Amino acid sequence: MKSNKTILRELAKDLRTNHVRHSFSSEEITSKRRFKSIINDKNPKKTPRTRTIFIIGAGASTNVSSAVFPPGAKAINLIEGFFELDEWPKRILKKSKKVQELANLPNIDDANDFETRLFSLSHFLNSFDVQEAIGHIYDYRTFPNLFYEILAHLLKNRYIDGIINFNFDELLDQTVEEEVGMGQLHKIMSDGDCIDYKAMLVDDRLKIPFYIKPHGTASHKSSLLFTKEQYVNLSLDLEGLIEEILTGQPLTGSKIPSQFDKLNIVTAGFQMESIEFNKVMQRSLTKLKAFDISVDLIYLSYSDFPADYNGAKSRLKGLYGDGCNVKVGLLKRFNVSRNRSTGIKPYLEGRYLDHFGLSLIDEITKGFKDTYRPGDIYRHIGLISFFQDQILNVSKTYTFKGFNQ
Repeated sequence: MKSNKTILRELAKDLRTNHVRHSFSSEEITSKRRFKSIINDKNPKKTPRTRTIFIIGAGASTNVSSAVFPPGAKAINLIEGFFELDEWPKRILKKSKKVQELANLPNIDDANDFETRLFSLSHFLNSFDVQEAIGHIYDYRTFPNLFYEILAHLLKNRYIDGIINFNFDELLDQTVEEEVGMGQLHKIMSDGDCIDYKAMLVDDRLKIPFYIKPHGTASHKSSLLFTKEQYVNLSLDLEGLIEEILTGQPLTGSKIPSQFDKLNIVTAGFQMESIEFNKVMQRSLTKLKAFDISVDLIYLSYSDFPADYNGAKSRLKGLYGDGCNVKVGLLKRFNVSRNRSTGIKPYLEGRYLDHFGLSLIDEITKGFKDTYRPGDIYRHIGLISFFQDQILNVSKTYTFKGFNQ
């Protein structure tokens, strides 16, 4: 079991490497001397080329504020409340063999997760009405959140290469667009946004970072995919592009030179239970193993119990076999330095992804030589400090738009 400190140190080293690689031309960066003059990593035998992708799920937005962005059980209760149902249509689902079979339920007691309950609603109500109800909850673009600010900062400065966001809300969309700028970002929401993978490259690197929303977005309600049945029918072009990004190889045509020696996949609030994404992952890992490219899957867990840690690791190893090196980081054990928490300690309470983000920034920064030390995130912390009281008050008093009108 690797400690949080080890996971953080290894990831930070890879992100530093990626940042430096994207700061110089391919010819300039081949020199080990160049790397050693910029970063403090001791005597690297080689400079590995890395690609790092963050996978964002519902837990990341719940980290912002569980009152504003509810977890699945609360969200489905609100959606059912939108239709003024006394209880969700379990009794109807019991009578419908068709829905039970489509939902692939061995018994009715398994029908309590977010997607299955929405699945049942969409078969007895107009699916556009269900999308409208989802939009009422998640159609928000502005709410200060430090973890998303840090993530956008890492994307802009090419510490990380891209983000795959499975959430409906647009908080991270807005933060990324403001920090990176739309002209410096491949934003992909549908098959119409997909481009040829080779066109995304310059030399052996991605020209600009990418941001993908496979399940749609709240402001475009018709784009929302909210049932397991819909997930399986994800656009083939979008699914294919994700696989090309993960493997570094186009699905058609001849093989191209490898762009990285190691792939890091970091989950934040995402439990790796997406059917279609797991299929893409399994195919990609098989290819990467054949290409002799190593893969680290860093799964950030909210739980702090050894049984849950072992359970998460066992489940992920069962899904992906020996195709990747599974690392489980316990979010509650990332310690924020006293300097970092000054002025925002009340805000940080319980926001464990923010703890991870601040710890990662500190670990990255201390690995640079003083002359090349990159700019800090004072502006982002200042934003949180300025709005701290409003954030804490809103999280206690907010009522959902559309449900109190």
